[in-house]
Amino acid sequence: MNQGVDGVAALISDLHWQIDQLPRRGIKNSAGHPYNPSYYKRGLDRAIALGGLAVPQYIRRYLYKPPSDGYHKLEDADSLDLACEALVADEQKVYAYLFDDADREAARRRLAPHQAAIDRRKTAMRQRISARGSELPDDLTALRELAAATEAPDQAIAINERILRQTPDDIVALNRLGRAYEAVGSIDEARKTFNAVIASDPENRVATRRLLNLRAGE
Repeated sequence: MNQGVDGVAALISDLHWQIDQLPRRGIKNSAGHPYNPSYYKRGLDRAIALGGLAVPQYIRRYLYKPPSDGYHKLEDADSLDLACEALVADEQKVYAYLFDDADREAARRRLAPHQAAIDRRKTAMRQRISARGSELPDDLTALRELAAATEAPDQAIAINERILRQTPDDIVALNRLGRAYEAVGSIDEARKTFNAVIASDPENRVATRRLLNLRAGE
């Protein structure tokens, strides 16, 4: 698979993840009903059906349309990372080459009034993970028991990162870490983690399935 196909597949995956998160985050529309971006889903599905560059072209349309009040809904729900502009603005994404500097500048201009909220959210998550990590025991058995019991993604990141410091090839910890990264929206980190599993265990079903799902945008 060439870079172009990889980039489009990764973009589709991230967009589907964002769309799927919206209803679960409790975002409401102006009438007080759960926000359901069905129009966005339909447009994205049409772009995917066309394939290739139709997908970034579809996203590019949003960069140059007048902004809606959707940003405020996302900010209220602490979920500004779910704006498609956040994907375009990130030069570290594997699909960054699909957008040019003008696109990134347009995305950043639209996000700028809300950038403080985005930064607060990211900083708060890093602080939660760091604080949880400082409280963890060193005993590997105890860490694995905690990893099996926790459901909070930021705690799962802290615990499994601590396990992996002692046993870098721990497949169970890597898979749990990958799922936790998915849950907080760190999709690139999730891919890297699942790929690390495959490097050690090429037949691993969990990592293989998660990578396929990420590529398919499920």
